[in-house]
Amino acid sequence: MGNDDKIVVKHGPGGRQHLQISASTVLPLAAQLAFRIIIHPENEKVFRHLDHCVEHKVLETDECNGRVVVESEHVATWRLFALSGRLRTRLRVEQDHAGLVSRFQLLPGRFNLLRSFNGTWTVEEQPPGADGGERCRLTLEQELQPAIFLPPPLGSILKQVACRQLRSVFQDLRAEAARINKGCPTLWSPAQQGEALPLLEPWKGLEQQQQAQQQQQQQEAQQQTQQQQGLDRPPTPAVEEAEVHVPPPDDS
Repeated sequence: MGNDDKIVVKHGPGGRQHLQISASTVLPLAAQLAFRIIIHPENEKVFRHLDHCVEHKVLETDECNGRVVVESEHVATWRLFALSGRLRTRLRVEQDHAGLVSRFQLLPGRFNLLRSFNGTWTVEEQPPGADGGERCRLTLEQELQPAIFLPPPLGSILKQVACRQLRSVFQDLRAEAARINKGCPTLWSPAQQGEALPLLEPWKGLEQQQQAQQQQQQQEAQQQTQQQQGLDRPPTPAVEEAEVHVPPPDDS
């Protein structure tokens, strides 16, 4: 864990399986760039615990106030010693680009193994470091509670899993900050490094990919339907060829 990492996990009103998490870290990075990592629709390329993105949808945009609301579904992985698993979450995320705040809330769904998974990321500028470089502090306030009762052996390790996951997130953020400072960002081109991107810029490429995938799926479905219709159609009866004799012309 980095020297500037702080992770505090307490038990909430719901008992030992209701966790209230407060965590923060300091990155050698401009606050805008750090916030861009947190809200980027393809940040599973940075965070190891995110397996893949299932879907992203832009629900609302407010260009004047720098506000974007999205619906996002990810599959995440967790590991502790010999134990591991996968977790699917669908979140409503409200991004305040002006205040550098991102609030997320768990949406109901049939895949949910969690009762609550709600929280807020806040990014703040910090005084320059000893080398004069830019710095920022990222803070996470989160509530987490499983949807099912976990027996004592499993319930007792929930806190350990949460702490381990956050340490991994902070490590990934520091690694990406180092890549950005070297001019090799993962989520955008080096030419966009100092640009103030439009609010929806990170989502455009993803939307195009999703549209292309949907079109491909529709084409494949149509081909399968046509093939199935061809198999179900009764065969056309063969037409027997008949030999026709034409009489010679009458010269009389």
